[in-house]
Amino acid sequence: MKKLLSIVLAIAMVFGVMSFASANFDVTPQVAIGNSIWDFDTTDLITGENVTGADLFPQATLTVINFWDTGCGPCLAEMPYFQAAHELYEGTGTVQIVGVIKNWFGGTPQSCREYLQNHGYTYQNLIPDTILNNTVTPFGALPTTIFINDEGVIVGEHVGSMSESQLFGMIETYFEQLGGEYPTFDVTFVDGLTDEVIEVQAVELGQDAVLPTAPEHEGYNFGRWEGDYTNVNSDRTITATYVPRTYRVDFYDGVTGERIDRQYVQHGNAAQEPEVPEHAGYSFIGWDADFSNITSNLDVTAQYIQGELNPGSGDINGDGSLSAMDALLALRASLGSIELTEDQMAAADYDGNGTVNAMDALAILRASM
Repeated sequence: MKKLLSIVLAIAMVFGVMSFASANFDVTPQVAIGNSIWDFDTTDLITGENVTGADLFPQATLTVINFWDTGCGPCLAEMPYFQAAHELYEGTGTVQIVGVIKNWFGGTPQSCREYLQNHGYTYQNLIPDTILNNTVTPFGALPTTIFINDEGVIVGEHVGSMSESQLFGMIETYFEQLGGEYPTFDVTFVDGLTDEVIEVQAVELGQDAVLPTAPEHEGYNFGRWEGDYTNVNSDRTITATYVPRTYRVDFYDGVTGERIDRQYVQHGNAAQEPEVPEHAGYSFIGWDADFSNITSNLDVTAQYIQGELNPGSGDINGDGSLSAMDALLALRASLGSIELTEDQMAAADYDGNGTVNAMDALAILRASM
């Protein structure tokens, strides 16, 4: 009878521990606050390398150790929060996150190793030695999290699972109690068009930078800030990106009034000259607007004159007479500031030597007077 009673009590105790492991609240502490675990000497679960307390604790003001097992649902539920804390504090010398496997509920080193790798958890995990094993008693609970200073002394604990806000709140509390100071990092905001620095902000670890006003640029719309300015844990550069404005350019036939072509051109670029329609009895003499640098919506019309241009006549605009305007067109063509059609160039070549130069312009001007 006594043997049966012992078996029943043992089974009840096991189920009590398993039920307790799923609790999401604080319970009576199971670890000795003030005890040192500096002397632990064990193995990294992933790399197999030797790890001691003397290796680990001096690396950060506060070390957070979480005891867990793959068979403990509440343990697995809070692991993303430990990963988030690891990613925030890694390499800053402030807080480090460490897991210790307990394997109370069916887990093994192999199953724990695979679980970490399959879920992308990269914070350090240890196989416990006697010291780490005894830190959480066999009649404690999982998960259990302890907080240790840089001398290996336990300064706090939490038994049961935690929410993300609880974890970060406890880290903040113990870190401040230990006199820790968070570093600040430079967040540099840069204009993506000019490469000029807009502003540099000193942001404390884990805080967000404040977005400045993006500069305005003619012909461009602000796109977005490129780079992560939240939860800052390193120096970083955030770039203001811009999108060129796009404009409509319509080309029209000056004889029929029909649209020849429609193009969409980014700010500051040139539209492409379309093929000019031919009309019997008309000569094309050019476009009525410059489309080499588009900065707004634009209508461009092909200009024609009736009849044929007279080569060497100087009548570049085809209005039937010589004028100062013809001379100006010849001069600008000679300087390369405008492009004339083949027929216009023939008309501008007043002296018939095969080139258009300032002498042609001067001769046309004199002839127009």
